[in-house]
Amino acid sequence: MGLLIYAGTGRGVIAITEQNGSGWEINQRRCLPEWEVTELLVSEANHLIAGTRGDGVWLQVDDSWEGRTGG
Repeated sequence: MGLLIYAGTGRGVIAITEQNGSGWEINQRRCLPEWEVTELLVSEANHLIAGTRGDGVWLQVDDSWEGRTGG
């Protein structure tokens, strides 16, 4: 498997994957598309954490996202 890069954008999170050394592909499925994602972190438990402008912090659990603001 090639490299995986996450990028926060003005319309959510995108994943960019290396294609066996022959280039890069942007995953067409955006996560949190209604929010501007300004910060990303991969936790020690290998979860993706996204900080948004306007809706706090979100944690990726399996294939879904859970809001973690206020606690």
